[in-house]
Amino acid sequence: MTNTLRILGASLLIAFAASGSRVHAQTGPTVSILLNFTGSNGLYPFGALAYGNNGTLYGATFAGGKYGYGDVFQLTQGFPGGPWTPAVLFNFQDPTTDGANPYGDLLVGFNGTIYGTTTRGGAYGLGTAFALEPPEQQGGTWTESVLCSFGSAPDDGVYPYSGLVMDFDGNLYGTTSLGGTYGLGTVYELIASFGEGPYEETVLYSFAGGTDVANPYATLAFGTNGTLYGTAPYGGGVDAGGVFALTPQFFGDWDESVLCAFPGGTNSANPYGGVYVGESGGLYGATTNGGTTGAGTMYRCGQVPHTDTWDSIAIYNMPSYASSYGTPVADVTGALYDTTPGAHGSQENNGIIFKLSPPSQEGGPWVETTLYNFPGSNGSGPRAGLTWGPGGALFGTTVGLGKAGTGTVYQLTF
Repeated sequence: MTNTLRILGASLLIAFAASGSRVHAQTGPTVSILLNFTGSNGLYPFGALAYGNNGTLYGATFAGGKYGYGDVFQLTQGFPGGPWTPAVLFNFQDPTTDGANPYGDLLVGFNGTIYGTTTRGGAYGLGTAFALEPPEQQGGTWTESVLCSFGSAPDDGVYPYSGLVMDFDGNLYGTTSLGGTYGLGTVYELIASFGEGPYEETVLYSFAGGTDVANPYATLAFGTNGTLYGTAPYGGGVDAGGVFALTPQFFGDWDESVLCAFPGGTNSANPYGGVYVGESGGLYGATTNGGTTGAGTMYRCGQVPHTDTWDSIAIYNMPSYASSYGTPVADVTGALYDTTPGAHGSQENNGIIFKLSPPSQEGGPWVETTLYNFPGSNGSGPRAGLTWGPGGALFGTTVGLGKAGTGTVYQLTF
C-alpha cells in the first residue's frame, strides 16, 4: 500500500474493532445531543472539540457548510445547565485562499483566537494552518487568515491531519502525515512574531520510517521542559508505529527519539490517536490493531525506573468489537476516558464511550466500564476523543447517523 493510500484511506475509517476486565454500565451517565449536522451547518466532525475560557465549545467539520469545504462552529450556553445554541462562525469558501476540509482538533489561544489546520487547499493545494480571530464586538464577523500553506518547498510537509498546540510564547506546533525529506511526514513549528502573527514555518523534523516512525496523524502533547510527544501509526521497525519525543536542544535544534516502538502481533500496533501525559510522566494512548483480540490496546509508554530507556505495556486489550482512534483524557483519579467508533454485528455497532479505571492495587488490572452505547439515533462512529466541559461533563462528536446521518455533537453527563 502506498503512503498516500494508507493516509487518505485511514482518514475515513470508521473502525470495526476493539478484552480484559470489563463492567457494563446499566445505569448512570446520560447522553444528550446538542447539535445534528445536516449539510448546510457542516458534515463529519472528525476532530475533538475545544472548550474556551468563555464557556464556549468550538469544533470543525470536514465537509459541508455553505460551500462544501467544511466550517468552524460554536456552541454557547446562556446559563449553567441551560440549552446550547449552535452557530457557524466561518465557512471555508475558496480552497486556494481559505484552505479546505479541516480534520484535526481545534485550539483556542490566549486571546480567544481559534487555531486549526485543513487537509487540503492553500496556495499549493496541500493543506494549511489557519487562525480565526474573534470580532471586536459581540455578534460581529470572525476573521480567518492562513498562517501557512504547506508544500512551499520540496522538503516541506503536506496534508496536516493533526491539530495544533501552542507554547507560552505563542508559537504553534503540529505534524503533517506526508511530505518532508523522506515523504513520510514532519513535525513543524509556526513561529510567532512577538506572540502573534505573521508566522514563519520551520520543519523541525522529517520522519524516515524503518526504525523511525512514519506518517503521524494525531495532535502533539507538551511534556516537561518543552518536550513534544506524539504518535505515528507506521514505521518503528515492523511498521506497527510507535510513540516519539521531540526534545529542544541548544541553538534551536531538536532531537527526535522513538520512545516506544510497537511490536505488533498480540502486542500493540498502529496508534492513530495521540497521548495523554500523566502526572507520573507516563504516556497513555490507544492503538487500533494488535493486542490479544487484534483490535488494539490501551497502553502506557513510560520510562524504565533508574534508566534512560522506555518501554510500553498494554494496560487493557480492547474487546473485538471496536478499536479506539481518539486521544484519551483523564480525571483526577487517573481514570482514562475514550471512544470507539463501533463494529458490525454487535450491541456496540454504533460506538461507545468508555472509562478505564486504574488498578486498586499495584500490578492489578485496569477495569473498563462502558459508559454509553450509541443507539444510532443519537449518532454513531465517535472518531474523536473527548473534551471536559462545564460541570464535569464530557463533550464529543460523532461522524455518522443522528437525524441526518452525518454526525452530531453530544454531551455526556454523570
